[in-house]
Amino acid sequence: MARNLTSISPGELKPRVQLHYTAAGIEASVKYPVEFQKASEMDDHLMKEVIASLEREPRIKLVSAELQAAK
Repeated sequence: MARNLTSISPGELKPRVQLHYTAAGIEASVKYPVEFQKASEMDDHLMKEVIASLEREPRIKLVSAELQAAK
């Protein structure tokens, strides 16, 4: 991907997580580069991994999950 996007620095192609504190808890926004054709597949894989991780940690509860396209 980095070879095809010469106008973007390699640092911009790394996954990013932003945490926001809300009244309901902590909200995490995850942005990561993927090939356009595999975006849905990667979203599904990421959510399955997040849910599996949360199931292993009973003190952390998933309130809701919402996928949004990067702006």
